[in-house]
Amino acid sequence: MLKDRLLKIAEHYGLTPNKFSEIIGMSRAFIKNINEEISTKPMRNILLKFPEVNIVWLLTGEGEMILKNTNAEIETTEKTSPEFLLEYLKEKDKTIGDLREEIGRLKQELLSHEQREGSYDLDVNVRNAAEKEIEYKKSK
Repeated sequence: MLKDRLLKIAEHYGLTPNKFSEIIGMSRAFIKNINEEISTKPMRNILLKFPEVNIVWLLTGEGEMILKNTNAEIETTEKTSPEFLLEYLKEKDKTIGDLREEIGRLKQELLSHEQREGSYDLDVNVRNAAEKEIEYKKSK
């Protein structure tokens, strides 16, 4: 039955039926309420979200559930390898550090401008944050 095959896909990916339904853009009760026919929208979304699923198997139950040696499978494996994820996290950490430095520089520039111009109408919180950022940078 189609319902059983949808449940097998969800189980294969470690998803609850409700979560699987949400991922493919359907109501949480989609699998529970499905009969032997599936409309275009959920079928399209399954293929987009899970491209390695064998569409023939999904519709008929014939063949293997997962296609072998698909580009999607290779791409997914590469993008979830520990080395890739570690490098990705390092890049994100560097970006965050760069952005923090830029924010600190801009806050310092704003504070300097305010002091030069004698303009004290800026929000006290902004001034305090800029001063704390300067103190933090000096303590490094």
